[in-house]
Amino acid sequence: MLTATGTAASPRLSAGQRTKPQEVTVEEHLEQLKSQVFLVILSHYKDFASSYQHRLDLRDEIGGLQDRFDSLSSKQEGLPNRPSILQDTLSLLSTLTRIHAELQGLDQLMETGELVSAAETAVEMNKCLQVLPALSMRCDCPMEIVKVIKKEVMAKTGFLKQKLAVLFASAFVFTAHGEAAELRVSPRLLAVIGQTFYDSPLRAIDVLRAMGRLGLLDNALRRLSNHVLDLFVEPILRHPHAELTVARTKLALTLTLGFAAKATADDGPSPALDRVAYVLDQLLVLCRFLKGDLFANSEQESGESECHDSFKAFIRIWGPDMVAVLVKKCLAPAVPERSDSTDAWEDLTVKIQNFEQTAKELGFLAHDQTQLHEFVARMHLRSAERLRTELLSLVRDILQSEDQNTVPVPGILEQGDIFASASEVKAPKDAAAPVGKGVDGKDGLEISGSTFTLAPCHVSTQVQTLVELAHQTLSDAATSSDDRKVDAFYCARDILDAYRAIVPEHHADALEHSPARAMLLHNDCEYVAFHLLVLAYRYSKTLPYPLADMASFLDMVPAYRKLGEAYFRNQMRKQRDALVALVASAGGFHDLGDDARCETVEKALKAALYHLSSLAKAWKPIMAAELYFAAVGLLLDVLLRAVLTNVAALGSTWTRQEAHQLAYLLALIAKSDQHFHRVSGVGRNKAIEKAPIPKYAKYWEPTREITDLIGSPTPDPAAVLMRIQAALTQAGSDADLE
Repeated sequence: MLTATGTAASPRLSAGQRTKPQEVTVEEHLEQLKSQVFLVILSHYKDFASSYQHRLDLRDEIGGLQDRFDSLSSKQEGLPNRPSILQDTLSLLSTLTRIHAELQGLDQLMETGELVSAAETAVEMNKCLQVLPALSMRCDCPMEIVKVIKKEVMAKTGFLKQKLAVLFASAFVFTAHGEAAELRVSPRLLAVIGQTFYDSPLRAIDVLRAMGRLGLLDNALRRLSNHVLDLFVEPILRHPHAELTVARTKLALTLTLGFAAKATADDGPSPALDRVAYVLDQLLVLCRFLKGDLFANSEQESGESECHDSFKAFIRIWGPDMVAVLVKKCLAPAVPERSDSTDAWEDLTVKIQNFEQTAKELGFLAHDQTQLHEFVARMHLRSAERLRTELLSLVRDILQSEDQNTVPVPGILEQGDIFASASEVKAPKDAAAPVGKGVDGKDGLEISGSTFTLAPCHVSTQVQTLVELAHQTLSDAATSSDDRKVDAFYCARDILDAYRAIVPEHHADALEHSPARAMLLHNDCEYVAFHLLVLAYRYSKTLPYPLADMASFLDMVPAYRKLGEAYFRNQMRKQRDALVALVASAGGFHDLGDDARCETVEKALKAALYHLSSLAKAWKPIMAAELYFAAVGLLLDVLLRAVLTNVAALGSTWTRQEAHQLAYLLALIAKSDQHFHRVSGVGRNKAIEKAPIPKYAKYWEPTREITDLIGSPTPDPAAVLMRIQAALTQAGSDADLE
């Protein structure tokens, strides 16, 4: 006959046969359970397989077998072979049946709204999944079993996470209309998209607890924190007179940020400290709502500890971010510009300290959180940093401007004269202290006054503004606190150092292709270096100890002089090469009897002279007189040497007609003496002073003598050649012109 399950009934046994039933070994029993568990997994989770043909819960039987195995192990008798493998197999079956049972109960937990239990179930299943691969490899378990059960666990866990995310978004709903914003908090959720919970509403605190179990709470609270910062804190900082209102009903709590008519009108200029007071008051209103309504509403039913954990997690994220935004966009701009504004400093300090104390009492700031305390302690430094940033930004804009104007220095507004700024009186220019014999009982080591004088020249308006800004920074700090004086000293160094950092890079093209711009940079560098020599001396008495004894700008002088000299030398080499190339374009001075050849040489020589004249016109108005004469004289020497070298290459075989042409060409150079004239005064008072050209151009007098020899009625080519060779040897080689 068949049993209830449809199997054939076994025949009746005799009394003797029934007295000793055949005992099943542990190994055989384990293999039977293993087959049943695998079949349960495959039949229940694999697609298109018939289900419910096998027992769904084998945990009791597996537990009984585990007790039997432990009993044999304790007696050390009747142990099966390979006990470790059998133990691993038992662990594998226990893990599989546990996961299976948890999966069966997860859906019911989610349907009944037991979200915390569902989250704990998902966590337990994922823990079991971590040990499952290793057990399956040791117990020869088909990978299909592991894949099927892992896929099901991941699907159910993912569905639970998605549902929690939807519930969280429904519990905290943000709405924004321009600057206005609203936050609606639902402690009890009656419905979400596609689902209602009227009979058994879900509690928002349960959603937070379940997300905490699954490790989703921090990310969700960070999103909540960012929304609160963007929609409430930021508008409050922009409009401190905005109104925060709280509405409470049985179903929801609503926080609204609105703007009254007067609030939008008074957002114009108002005292910074008043704005800080309004902002801090509104932030405290927001903090009280977040603690008293957002998290504490469910505390009455769920217990204080659970709500407190969620609140602490939120504050751990929101607190530092809120303080950082507050400091950056409200407190830092409100710091008084001058550190001697005692009342303003004290008022701001008291307001910040009161806010910090209240926020800590509410729990929004941890007792070890020191951001606001550090801000108050470093407020003087922040004021100096802000002033320094503004000054350096101004300096950058000045130096990057394309202003091509120049100003004469030293001028009537010049601040850099060391003797004018101290009690000393200038000594006469021709009065020099004798070496080894002091003046007024001194040791004879005095520096001549010429060391601290600046030759009259022109500098760019940018660099003059820069130097004046450095002087003003040090002068304004003279009556401030010691900290402000120290900050001003280093700020002045940064201001003056900015020229070397910006101008050579930003104006690189102009400095490379404009002779006037390059020489103007040389003047600027000398001008700054001159002021660097006297700045520390002038303001050292106003600086605190130890800067009063050791403050100096002298370490910056070599860098500026090196920069100016580098551009000066580079420009001189470039113009030297240009003059030599122009003279060389004539192809020599031979065959001057030919009109075409003479015309070619004449054009080349006139081009070189025109180039020299252009340089003189560009440099003369801006360069110091001595430096200008030396530079033009050096380039004139380059031109004269090139011409004399070409004349010497003709030897002593040139004809009388060629001598006539040579005399004409050399006479063209004589007009270059106009580059060495000093013009002073205007109109009737205009006076022209001629500088001694031989002092600056060594080839000038020899060239005039050679021109007279060639232009004589009976020129002697051999005598001319001998004079040219003597002039070239006496004046020096091309290397000397470096």
